[in-house]
Amino acid sequence: MIHRDLSTLLERMRDGVVVQLSVSRPRFFKKLSLEDLGLKVNQDLATSEEALRVITDYFPLGRRSLLPREWQDRLANAENSARYSLKRHSLKSHWGAFIPLREYKAWKAENAEHEATFWKLREELLASYDAICEEVLADFRKLSEDSWRRVLLGSSIKEPVPVERAVITQLLQRLHAQEGKDAFLEAYIRSGTRSRHASRLRSRSAIPPRSGSFRCRAC
Repeated sequence: MIHRDLSTLLERMRDGVVVQLSVSRPRFFKKLSLEDLGLKVNQDLATSEEALRVITDYFPLGRRSLLPREWQDRLANAENSARYSLKRHSLKSHWGAFIPLREYKAWKAENAEHEATFWKLREELLASYDAICEEVLADFRKLSEDSWRRVLLGSSIKEPVPVERAVITQLLQRLHAQEGKDAFLEAYIRSGTRSRHASRLRSRSAIPPRSGSFRCRAC
């Protein structure tokens, strides 16, 4: 009985193809850090050591994007559309996505469109490279200025003791004088763009002419 069922299944497999779709590309994400959250820059902490321990023990940090939201959405949509097209035209099997012959032609045409969109989007990203860098750095600078104030404030009053008027006065003076602001912003932005994919954003030549891949294999 088992052999007969297997023979029937293999016979039906002749009426279609098994397709493996592979889409790879730089994701342009970086692991989130305390520096990104404005809680630490170099040795300056916006929290007490005890609070830092609790954050480290109980709050696993996620990731943040190195591209504006619009570009991340467009890249994800291009990939997801191709995967959804394959899912819509295929059946699950032990060997992978099985596309019946009656569906293969329609899927192949759709997939060709998705692949063209994938490569076109890549070219658009490269063409907009300079503007993207400026947008990302401008946004990071806004965040870094907010983080500078947070770290300056936190490092001044993080100890669990009553805050004296003199401490508040000194803090206001430091804020008004923008004490250490330029060095802080430079360190913040440098730490925020220190990754393999961030390096690609800073250097156009670091992006290979055909970075990423869009491959289908039918068997």
